[in-house]
Amino acid sequence: MQRVADAASTRDCVSRRHHYVPQSYMRAWSPDRKRVRVLDTRNGIDKLRGLRDTCVQENFYRVTDPDTGQHNQVERMLAVIDDETARLLQVLSRWSPGDDFESVT
Repeated sequence: MQRVADAASTRDCVSRRHHYVPQSYMRAWSPDRKRVRVLDTRNGIDKLRGLRDTCVQENFYRVTDPDTGQHNQVERMLAVIDDETARLLQVLSRWSPGDDFESVT
């Protein structure tokens, strides 16, 4: 949570291209960790497409603050959460049905 709070204190982030589906999630479905299969529902064509160019939109998370104007602070905070989620997905991907785990408190 401290990393999210630190990100929240920074008003803008370097990136203007925001992924509305986290890259870590797409990477979990990727055959080579660089591309993911994309289906064009208009014509039924599916192909591999680079993660950087999939489910992305410029300034998707841009918000307007009445005091300071527009900023991308939300994107920076979500990037921290995405990093943590990526680590969790890596752990879960190694599990098999019936595996035991220990909860650490």
